[in-house]
Amino acid sequence: MREPFLFRSSRGEAPACAFSQAVLQGLAPDGGLYVPLGWPRFTVADFATDDTLPAIASRLLAPFLAEDVLATELAGFPRDWSLPPRSGNSPAGAATCARSRCGAPSMTASGS
Repeated sequence: MREPFLFRSSRGEAPACAFSQAVLQGLAPDGGLYVPLGWPRFTVADFATDDTLPAIASRLLAPFLAEDVLATELAGFPRDWSLPPRSGNSPAGAATCARSRCGAPSMTASGS
């Protein structure tokens, strides 16, 4: 059994908590953002068999979800991800796709 990843407040005044608690609370009680106490270590070899974005996301998220109550709930989540089709090769085209997918209002050419 692995130890759970704990998250602490960026202000350092709130107790550390598990991933699910950090997600449900949003901000820490002291008003800080939750950040991991440590970071997982990966090597290039860890991703040798991961040839899709969902596979890479699953591998990257796994340590943060270790022993958390949300681990079983989110186990299939990254495998269901799909990227919207790109509108050309420009960053603006990709942003337009992302906004239209999530229902956010489009930006005009002037940025307003």
